[in-house]
Amino acid sequence: MIGGVALRVTSPVLVGRVAEAAQLWAAFERAVAGSPATVVVAGEAGVGKTRLVSELLARARAHGALALVGGCLDVGEGVVAYAPMVEALRPLGELLGPEELERVLAGARPELARLVPELGAPVASVSSRGGSVGAEATGVLEPGRLFELLLGVLHRLAERGAVLLVVEDLYWADRSTRNLLGFLVRNLRGGVALVLTYRSDELHRRHPLRGFLAELERSGRVERLELGRLGRRELGELLAGILGEPPAPALVDEILARSEGNPFFAEELLAARVGGVGGSAELPEALRDLLLARVEALPEATQRMLQVAAVAGRRVDHDLLAEVAAQPPERLVELLREAVTHHLLVVDGGSGAYAFRHALVQEAIYDDLLPVQRPPLHAASAHALAARIEGEGGAGAAELGRLAYHWYAAHDLGRALLASVQAGQAAEAAFALAEAAGHYERALELWEQAPEAAANSPLDRSSLLQRAAQAASRVGEGARAVALINQAPAVPGGRLPGRRAAGRRRAGVRPRPARLGPGRQAPADRQGLPGAPRPGCDHLL
Repeated sequence: MIGGVALRVTSPVLVGRVAEAAQLWAAFERAVAGSPATVVVAGEAGVGKTRLVSELLARARAHGALALVGGCLDVGEGVVAYAPMVEALRPLGELLGPEELERVLAGARPELARLVPELGAPVASVSSRGGSVGAEATGVLEPGRLFELLLGVLHRLAERGAVLLVVEDLYWADRSTRNLLGFLVRNLRGGVALVLTYRSDELHRRHPLRGFLAELERSGRVERLELGRLGRRELGELLAGILGEPPAPALVDEILARSEGNPFFAEELLAARVGGVGGSAELPEALRDLLLARVEALPEATQRMLQVAAVAGRRVDHDLLAEVAAQPPERLVELLREAVTHHLLVVDGGSGAYAFRHALVQEAIYDDLLPVQRPPLHAASAHALAARIEGEGGAGAAELGRLAYHWYAAHDLGRALLASVQAGQAAEAAFALAEAAGHYERALELWEQAPEAAANSPLDRSSLLQRAAQAASRVGEGARAVALINQAPAVPGGRLPGRRAAGRRRAGVRPRPARLGPGRQAPADRQGLPGAPRPGCDHLL
């Protein structure tokens, strides 16, 4: 809700698809001009295939075309033959008058009515004894005969005006539907534009649609349109359309970082962010279900391996994954192949590491773990990472930061404290000051909870406070720096101890000026300088 008004979930305008929409419209116009036109639209789940073809359907209808749409069905192990054609043809009885419908269906009506009952009951022959002879009405309708009948219907529809036929979710198509569509691609004449959509991230190596698509490509009768993710500018336009006003740059950055430009993911994240559903960090239920559906279709062993990878983070190298997953080498390769084939993991060709194809997949798998499942997996990751760091004789700031994170998530507070101090020192040495401040603050958070580790820390608490404050100040977070320095113990009389005052100076924080009486003015060198208190902010010092 924004100001008591329900938040729009989708943008009222199509964003970032000007070229793609133009390509589809050009194909439709070719069909209208008398040339066959078939376009296959591919893209990952949520990238906007349905939205794009919906705009095409609306535009075609506005130009007087007959626009028909049907979708393939996900029925698990079952089969719904010709489901998209049934859905597409079902409205003909309402769209056409009785006489026009009779002309379009011609003599095929009894047979097609068995496929689409809304087109009229089959006409049964009557025997000389008055009984029905249902041989023609109830006999098996051969696929070749059905294909020819449907082709004739589409051509007769095109005689009255342009026809646009859209078939969505082709990755769920049964074999009969694929055979029918292949027949139509080869035999449709001008006047009919055929648009097929499918999820490219659903096509594992053994998916039956792969061969069908390859056959279409070889026919030379199909053009392909691949939908990519949105860039930052397009995503900003999408969010503006939903919000009704330009979004804050920070909001765009936040949504872009988590959605990676996927429009559906971005819309769901924005709705949760603005609506406060479970907090902005929590994945919306609809989005989580979509992401986990493909994971849950995999064997349990592969799912467990993905859980280990999700705990490791967005990226994980093979050796670390092998150590934590505790699988025989050949078995681990099989599990990884399964995940890569189903487009859940991708291989970094340069490093050989594995990364989740989308960051939200990793997030969804991690969030789906029970709280009791996470600490042991984090502990295993920390032990493996620590052993590697020790074996290599050290590590960089990023590696030490990962180690500190895993010890903390494993609830091993002592190791987390020491690792955080080391990660802070490494980050500071690498000029990653914002990260250094975060690591130091984590160590300070754990100081009282892990006294034995604190006693063995290479930095005492005062030094941590000073370093954290200095790092925060140098990245422009003066208030944060002041809050840190103010945690240092005071001495009797209310004055800063020498170390605390020195810490303020090293942190770039100026001491609080003495209060001036009426008519007195601060020295010129204290007025309007960086680090000086802002009006109304005295309570922070």
